[in-house]
Amino acid sequence: MYKSQGTKMITKEQTQELKVSQGYNDWQNEFKVRVGSPRLSKGIYKPTGEERTYDRNCIWNVSLHLCDGKYVGINAGACIQSSYSAQEVYANIRMYHLEPVAHGDKVTINGKTYVANVKGNYSDCIEFDLVS
Repeated sequence: MYKSQGTKMITKEQTQELKVSQGYNDWQNEFKVRVGSPRLSKGIYKPTGEERTYDRNCIWNVSLHLCDGKYVGINAGACIQSSYSAQEVYANIRMYHLEPVAHGDKVTINGKTYVANVKGNYSDCIEFDLVS
């Protein structure tokens, strides 16, 4: 399923459709980015008690933005709370089950095909290049 390309990873070809962020708390349009080889770890999701396996080389809650004519993914900061709304729990469950976008994956943005260029574990972790 995965093959190495130097220090970057290529996953199976994907055609996820990504949508530009509509602003703060736009959970339904956020996505995950893989920044290296899968590095798995087990944990418990406290709000539901669900046992999960996490990939520590995935960045969660990445939002898509158009910056200077180029689509980029910006990592949203994490916020730990004492309690979560039903909408926040649902957003976390959705994010957990999403397939991450990895270097070289194809995605669709506004009806056009782009290739993912993962930059690393940074706030601007990914860019998208239009397929000619």
